[in-house]
Amino acid sequence: MEILLELINGSERVKIPEGETEIEAYAFRGRTDIVGVTIPEGVTGIGRGAFEECKNLKKITIPGSVTEIGRRAFFTCTDLKSIRIPEGVTKIGNFAFQGCENLK
Repeated sequence: MEILLELINGSERVKIPEGETEIEAYAFRGRTDIVGVTIPEGVTGIGRGAFEECKNLKKITIPGSVTEIGRRAFFTCTDLKSIRIPEGVTKIGNFAFQGCENLK
């Protein structure tokens, strides 16, 4: 089964290798070209700083399969306005949303 992480900034899609269930630490850190992300069902963790400093990230869709959001995962994503945390998330790391000044 192929899992695709959709980065909304055109039609770019990033393939998550089979068997991987986590977005690695700092995987997309500092990418200012990303304005939206759709994380596919089957991913259970968002690693430390995975989207840190993605300053133009406005929207992220997190599936119900995610149980953990790592430390600083969305640190200083200043354009992020809202996010829905699935009920199954049991751990949110320190500073996961710090600096998200537009988050409501």
